[in-house]
Amino acid sequence: MSDSKSGAAESIKSKVSQLFTEKSAVPSSVAADIQPAAQVSEPKEPEAAKTESVAVAAKAVPTAEQVAPTPEPAPAPKIEAKPKAETRKPATAAKKPAAAKAPSEVRNPETGEVNALPNNYRFAKRWMKDALVKEGLLPKVYKNDELDEKANKKIKTAFTKFAKLEQYRV
Repeated sequence: MSDSKSGAAESIKSKVSQLFTEKSAVPSSVAADIQPAAQVSEPKEPEAAKTESVAVAAKAVPTAEQVAPTPEPAPAPKIEAKPKAETRKPATAAKKPAAAKAPSEVRNPETGEVNALPNNYRFAKRWMKDALVKEGLLPKVYKNDELDEKANKKIKTAFTKFAKLEQYRV
């Protein structure tokens, strides 16, 4: 087992040494064209090595016979487009009325201040909280520590009703 490995290693060593000797043997006509070693960035390969690499590369590329041609998909049958009857609705009917949608902003009728409707009761302005109680939508102004799941449900419904009231619309 060690003999086969050493034999393979020796054959590789002999090939490598042969390549180095071929590299070092430069004809005198080429030697005049070669720049000093400090200026050369890449060493040139000998002609024998180039032909070997080309031969190896040629073997690696499959021929047209080896590559199986891919069948082209059958063309899809052409369907002629039939003109559709005009089914568009008028532009005025496409828009939904603004009254059905809850507004996202409310106006303070006393000062004229316009604020966005908050998603959370904690971030609501004081005038909104007072207005919710004044309109009878909530029993009292809640403190932050009094907010629980049951109170939050009441507050959400109260805010949707509050936004729909005429005097608070923008």
